[in-house]
Amino acid sequence: MKSELTTPMTAPDEREAGLSVHEFDVSLVIVATEVVVDLPSFTEMVDGFRRVFHESNLKAEFIVVDDGIGGPFYDALVALNKKVPNFRVIRFRRTFGESTSLRIASERARGEFIITNTWYLQVKPESAIDVIKRLREGADFVAAGRVPRVDSFVARAQSWGFNSLTRILTKAEFRDLNCSFRGYRKYVLDSIHFHGDLFRFVPILALGQGFRVEELEVQHVAEKGPSTFLNF
Repeated sequence: MKSELTTPMTAPDEREAGLSVHEFDVSLVIVATEVVVDLPSFTEMVDGFRRVFHESNLKAEFIVVDDGIGGPFYDALVALNKKVPNFRVIRFRRTFGESTSLRIASERARGEFIITNTWYLQVKPESAIDVIKRLREGADFVAAGRVPRVDSFVARAQSWGFNSLTRILTKAEFRDLNCSFRGYRKYVLDSIHFHGDLFRFVPILALGQGFRVEELEVQHVAEKGPSTFLNF
């Protein structure tokens, strides 16, 4: 399968004509929105998931959204697009945000299951297999909970406060809505509407639509993103 490189200026068409929705077992979606991305960490993440999918005999595709970063990061994506099979790149020339990036990537995904991850190994890549198992057992959406947390005390305190308040207000018992690592079936995101920072609340929105949503504990490996409030 030839890799794909696209550069949409706005939201692209729904999906390429003539392609099967389940051409792959899993689509790994990586949204990169930060100005500075550590390229060795990004490559480590891609290699880690490639290894896990290969060892598990899963046919996988990678979809990376360059949300207005460009520069050396985009150059690295172009190189990986030529080197790694089924490595697809979506590039925005300005920043649209995680919600828009996530929705567009999900529309283009061709896997039976979609897993999202940040640009580095936030959790053990083997956790993807546990997520897929839950989905195959009947879950529509699997939200991850990082344990034990390895980030700073301030980040953990902010996360605890945010998630505790959210549980009180929504009555939804999720403990780590800030974790980027999630898995779901394509039709879930097709059925809900979100924008801005609401991507954090997709598990709650999916639950409200009647989907079967589960939370799975996964091993926290690293935290390299922003440490400011609501970026933990």
